Amino acid sequence: MDKIKKNIDEGCLNDDYQEIKKPLEDNFHVSVAKINEYKEEERVNWAKKHQPQALKDFICHKEKAEILRTLVTTEKSSHYIIEGPPGVGKRTMARALLREDIGPEITEPREEFKLFHLKNALQKWPVTHLQLKVIISSQHIEVNLDDLKGYEADVVIQLFQEIEAGLVPQERLLQGDQANYGGNSIMGSNQIPHVCRAITLCTAEKLPKDSQLHIQSLLETFKGHCKVIFCCHDVSQLHKLSSVCKIIQLLPPSEKEIIEVLDFIAEQEDIELPLQLAKHMAEKSRNCLQQAIRSFEATWQSNYPFKDGQFIMNGWEEELAMMAKSIIEEQSPKRLFIVRQKLITLFEHNLSPDFIFSTLVEELEKRMDGRIKRQTEISYQEYRADNASGHFDGDTFKIQNTKNNFQCFLLIEEFIAKFMSHYKCYRGSLH
Repeated sequence: MDKIKKNIDEGCLNDDYQEIKKPLEDNFHVSVAKINEYKEEERVNWAKKHQPQALKDFICHKEKAEILRTLVTTEKSSHYIIEGPPGVGKRTMARALLREDIGPEITEPREEFKLFHLKNALQKWPVTHLQLKVIISSQHIEVNLDDLKGYEADVVIQLFQEIEAGLVPQERLLQGDQANYGGNSIMGSNQIPHVCRAITLCTAEKLPKDSQLHIQSLLETFKGHCKVIFCCHDVSQLHKLSSVCKIIQLLPPSEKEIIEVLDFIAEQEDIELPLQLAKHMAEKSRNCLQQAIRSFEATWQSNYPFKDGQFIMNGWEEELAMMAKSIIEEQSPKRLFIVRQKLITLFEHNLSPDFIFSTLVEELEKRMDGRIKRQTEISYQEYRADNASGHFDGDTFKIQNTKNNFQCFLLIEEFIAKFMSHYKCYRGSLH
């Protein structure tokens, strides 16, 4: 791991190095840029298209869905904690639960930007408000706490305050500004009378422990008026809230369940899916349903009708190609920040670090000429040679342990930063 401490030629990369240390308010504008930067073509992927809309439609976690249906009919209004690993279907289960309890209004949620005023903001940065992407319908609001970086409690408490006042955000642009970010409207601070009946908080383990007692009291106050669903990876991080919530644990689906889902999608899409190929996709997904569906769709797009010995795509190749393209187009601290967020997403989906690293380098080399291409390949091989402890392996879908993943993430991130520095100097030498 000595290479972790390699020096990066910041002089070449650094047009305005202080930008990366801007307050969180500015970093949220970077997040908006990130949304536009990686916005894919408008198409509905199979995972979203065939997502169960009602609790009765679940194939995986069918028993848990039936338990929730029973609870909805017997409980006037309860709060829930839905626990499970990334990609297991926590948000899908939460939305289906709300449709069962509240009605079909939840069926058409939309993405918008909401303005949050921070009355108790930390003093380290003079941040008074945040623009945050949320999912909203006429009856509920969904917030990802992973986007807040230290302001989780402020945002959650403001949501409760708005509900208490019987108000929800009005769809109105900030200060009359008619611009928008990638087609997403921005909800201003003006309010209209309305009844918000549910809040969903994703990555809820980010809630600070010292604010959970306050939130617990709010949950008790609003029971019967507003349902709150916490989606988290580890319920032990929310132990102060557990006493006022029903806990639903979602485990990774079995291979049999995944095959059932793949067969269902194949039938809906009028595709002939051999049982052996479905089994192979389920095995390689390592019990991750999202990954199995992504592989199925990518493999179908790559080569159909299927044949014996069919090569299984994993569906992330295009994402890595887009990442490589963005690195070649611009080398700056801002672009490095954007790429880093995308890299985090890939690791969160349990892709093999070896697959991420090798595919990214392959995509970079496709966009370079001889000399810099050779230098990049040599640098890549040096990083792999330094990997004597075997952090990287050849299994595309293998789930690594957390410590190993973090070390691999640091290595790949460092390689990208160093490449951007060298490539920017190389481009400058051509002029």
